[in-house]
Formats: sequence, structure tokens, C-alpha cells
Amino acid sequence: VAHNKSYDQVLLEDVEGLMGKYVEVDITSAGKHYLMATLVPGSLEKAVRLPEPLAQGVVSGATVQPPLLGARSKEAGASWQRRYIPHILLVLFLAIIVRSIQLVQLPER
Repeated sequence: VAHNKSYDQVLLEDVEGLMGKYVEVDITSAGKHYLMATLVPGSLEKAVRLPEPLAQGVVSGATVQPPLLGARSKEAGASWQRRYIPHILLVLFLAIIVRSIQLVQLPER
């Protein structure tokens, strides 16, 4: 049993060395949930092999492994504080100013 891009089942005859390869097939008949197919001659010789799976825990495309969870340094926490706390204080200060202006401009009833 194979699958196409739409994940429909493609039923082929049992051919040695076919497992895990992309091959070309001719669709001979179709049912509601399956496709019957025959292998195109010469397709097995040109078949593309799927890459071997990565070991458990290995991230694909990663050039540097991330640090373990909970392994943060004190410098990392300090740099976060130096970077964001001034901005947070500025936003809070501006919010207090805007709210005080709104309160001053309230009409008297």
C-alpha cells in the first residue's frame, strides 16, 4: 500500500525493494477510497530513496543545539531586565499621564 499527495491509498503488486521509495505508477482503476496501479517500467531503477529518520531528540536544520530546559544563566536574566524594564516603565509612565489628562478634562456635572 502506498499513498499519493492527497493521502489516497495506492495499491501496488508486491515488488522487492519498493518499501520507502518514491516511484512512478500508472493508475489502472479507482474505487471510492483507493487507486489500483501498476509500476511504470524502469521506475524502480530511478526511484528516490527517502532520507533516514533523525535520531530521537535531534532537531532538523539546527546548527547549534539549544540549551537544556532550566539551564538559564544569571547573565541571561539580567540582560532581559536591562533590555525591557526601561521600556515597560516608559509605557506605564505614559499611561499614567494620559489617564491624568483624561481625569482633568472630565466635564463637571
